[in-house]
Amino acid sequence: MDFTKEDRFDIFIKEFDEEDEIGEHFYWDVEESPIQGNCRRYNLPNFFERSIGNSFNEKDFSVDIKMNLLNSAVDELQEFFTLKSNQDKFPGVFSELFYSEKRIVEIVCEEGVKLGFWGCDEVPEKIYEIKDLNLQIPKIKFQWLFFVISSTKSYQGKDLKKLAQRFLKLKWTRSKAPIEIEVFIEAQERIRNFASILKKYEMAKYEGYNLSLNLFCFNQVTNLLDLVQIFNGRDEKNLRDFKLVEIIELEGEATKSRFICGMRDGEVLHDENTLLKFNWIFSECRMLLKNEFEYEATIENYELPNEIATAYVTYKNLQNDSTYDDRLLKDFLKLCDVENKIGSQEFENFGMLYKEIYRKNKRGF
Repeated sequence: MDFTKEDRFDIFIKEFDEEDEIGEHFYWDVEESPIQGNCRRYNLPNFFERSIGNSFNEKDFSVDIKMNLLNSAVDELQEFFTLKSNQDKFPGVFSELFYSEKRIVEIVCEEGVKLGFWGCDEVPEKIYEIKDLNLQIPKIKFQWLFFVISSTKSYQGKDLKKLAQRFLKLKWTRSKAPIEIEVFIEAQERIRNFASILKKYEMAKYEGYNLSLNLFCFNQVTNLLDLVQIFNGRDEKNLRDFKLVEIIELEGEATKSRFICGMRDGEVLHDENTLLKFNWIFSECRMLLKNEFEYEATIENYELPNEIATAYVTYKNLQNDSTYDDRLLKDFLKLCDVENKIGSQEFENFGMLYKEIYRKNKRGF
């Protein structure tokens, strides 16, 4: 993304202390347009205070960068191990990341029964038909991909990512109210189902799961976390100010959540380029952290090919970083038992906001 010289952002990273975590050392300066020959500088928290009217939380920002990087790293590793030859060359890493095919079928069948998605005699045939089912479900993202299976079991397709993109994104219908109500009900059911899955595994971190990453994946595809957070606590008047919806373009689930919770009277964007600039900063800081892991990969002796060395180092550093747990995850888990009644004013408002976020996605960010 290109900015003019006057609108440039200089991004720095402080030196590291051995005992400190890497994510706590980002530091940002913003260079404004010169005014009467002077150039004013101020830090990123003040920039957002001035631009959006919300305080900026550096911890949230670094958490979001970590989750973003971790997700990309897991995707890279997944792609690498689709080749049988790579599985054979690096069996230790492969078994660290994935279950065996037999084991993943057992887990999906058993857990689906426990969670009430199907009965003992009603396990979908689809589970036995999906190609390389275990490769599509790395251990760390088990909850998200299990949710994909349970939510798309009646649809054709053997690639879980494609199924999620096609069927779990917000959708709409040109039909009249009765069908539209079904769309809203399905959205709320999916929110509750995914919350119930995460809740079941809340205390199972020793299994190698990362619930923060799973929540990140859920919202990246569905935008349902965005929807419920914008919806909660706002009256009909404010919900009709669809400038609220612009906030879904923001990178980072924790940062986005912080801004949504702090929005006042629908006034989100005082500067229409604010989110664009923020996402550019996010991308640059993400690259800074990735560079640190690239450097670590050159000095660690994992004996892995260059194409996945950085991804594996990223995974090893961030796999246990469940830093959404303190606030974002706990709030989401409360949605297990939340349901708006059909025909209520709240339900109508939910549908109104749902439709606008759908339109925003359809137009593109």
